[in-house]
Amino acid sequence: MADELLLVLSKGLEPGRAKTRLIPACGEAGADAVHRQLLAATLRHGVASGRPVECHLEGDRRLAAETLAVPDVAWRPQAAGDLGWRMQHALACAHAAGASRVVLIGSDCGALTADYLTRAFTALTRYDFVFGPAEDGGYVLIGSALPSPWCGAPVFTGCRFGGSDALADSLRCLAPHGRVVQLATLWDVDDAASLARARRAGYLPPG
Repeated sequence: MADELLLVLSKGLEPGRAKTRLIPACGEAGADAVHRQLLAATLRHGVASGRPVECHLEGDRRLAAETLAVPDVAWRPQAAGDLGWRMQHALACAHAAGASRVVLIGSDCGALTADYLTRAFTALTRYDFVFGPAEDGGYVLIGSALPSPWCGAPVFTGCRFGGSDALADSLRCLAPHGRVVQLATLWDVDDAASLARARRAGYLPPG
């Protein structure tokens, strides 16, 4: 196991499984296409960062690997449970396998680059945890250089994921365990307005 490891948490590529908030704007097929584009770009940025990449997928891993065809990605199953527990399980497994610094991201942030990932890993040489805040009050990245919090009881109990309190709640949960730093704020692609923004910025091809 490498000293640094990047984890990507994502839904699978089965029709209608991801990006459901985009369906009214671009249909199920269009939403599926956006999900594939975002996940492929995320994996490519991860590989470009120079760290080993594991994609923890909630779906058919063979389908995703064959469809996206991004080399140098290891495909893993996600744990069962809510988002907090799935993140905790992935971080715990990575640390248990020998990684000292682990960064976990989703697949929804078109603005996330290899350089941003490198800044997260660099932050973990000085801090115990790092977050990449999102404009909507959530976060696009969480990183850990401290294995101990992930190996016991649920860490994110009471966190209101999916809304404007996700980052604040997660910071509250982790603050007793160690030193936390935040990176620059980015934004997710999760509705028609942010999809149009991503296309204007060149993160996604024109619709």
